[in-house]
Amino acid sequence: MNIHSVALIGDRTSVLRVHRTIVRSEGVQASSLNIVALVVTDKGTDDEFPLPVYSRWRDMLDAHAPHLVILLGADEDLKLDLR
Repeated sequence: MNIHSVALIGDRTSVLRVHRTIVRSEGVQASSLNIVALVVTDKGTDDEFPLPVYSRWRDMLDAHAPHLVILLGADEDLKLDLR
């Protein structure tokens, strides 16, 4: 099985929810996803995240090279910027 590194991008609530869902799930898909970084787009973060947390996706890419980036939310400007 291939393990893919993943970065999550979104507001704090969405990132926290998806991170917890992936970490707690027990399926083959979840075990093949290794979350390596989080980008929280809204104000402030705290110590709830056990991973590196960034406020800008470009800063995250300077430090990580994920196989997959999951964008949570419907921020059209961010979608265009990521492309």
